[in-house]
Amino acid sequence: MKIVRHGAGALLCCVCCTAFAQTVSPVAAVASMPVSDAKVSGGVEISGHVMRLATGSTVEAGQRDAELALAAGGTLKICMNSAVHLAAGANSGEMMYSLDRGAMEVRRSLGEFSDVIVTPDLRILLSGPGTADLKIRTNPQGDTCIDNAAPTNSGQDAPYVTVTEQLGAGVYRVQPGQRVMLEHGSVSSVVDNEKEPCGCPSEPASATDFPVAQSEGLAPAPPVTEPAVPPGQVHAQATVPFIFDAAHPPPAEPAPAAPPSVPAPAPVAHATAPAPQYPPYLWDTLRHLYHRMFGKKKSQ
Repeated sequence: MKIVRHGAGALLCCVCCTAFAQTVSPVAAVASMPVSDAKVSGGVEISGHVMRLATGSTVEAGQRDAELALAAGGTLKICMNSAVHLAAGANSGEMMYSLDRGAMEVRRSLGEFSDVIVTPDLRILLSGPGTADLKIRTNPQGDTCIDNAAPTNSGQDAPYVTVTEQLGAGVYRVQPGQRVMLEHGSVSSVVDNEKEPCGCPSEPASATDFPVAQSEGLAPAPPVTEPAVPPGQVHAQATVPFIFDAAHPPPAEPAPAAPPSVPAPAPVAHATAPAPQYPPYLWDTLRHLYHRMFGKKKSQ
């Protein structure tokens, strides 16, 4: 009995030690980044000024770009006001990025396996071997800008970039050095030679520019410039002479011409029916008739 109790106690102790060891074990990181104003959710381990992110973590950049060092090699830049979900692939060295909104840039060497970038409308496959330098921007309307920047050797070392629709069967390949815009998340509506950059803005825009990055919240607005003249001083003056001579007043303006009179309409005469006309002999006949009837009775 004592042996059994000791064995059970030893087993319980071992279980407790194992559980404690699992809670303090370091995170199997897929990326690391300096502690910044970026919002991070998921498995995170902080050591000094460095955050180590586990698979399944989400990084949401704030008012500055967030740059991550990938454990599989290379870098991932998440542009300001953008959110990316990170996950390790099934094979060693594979990565999956889920770009919910905004823009991102990935630069790294690919081996025999592939990386996958997923947006709400598209699935972008980066097939190795090759050196990836890919920039992506997407907006709520599904418009997705993809820039397959050509690395050294004039694009001969660029990976094979294939774009497919999430709910369709269309396929489109982005050539090395090509920058395209897939409108409304469709591979059948492609605008080649897109003028606006697809990734993070490299330089702040001037006060007269209004690029796509600023309109979509991926770049800060240009600062408001102060006036060149210090406060308290007159910025501009204008002198206009005012002369009045009572002996020679300006000519009076002619009165406006009266509008032409319109004649009143003539009254409309209403036609009346003529009085009935009786022949003159009718009255004589009636007078003789009454005279005969009433005059004879009076004589009797």
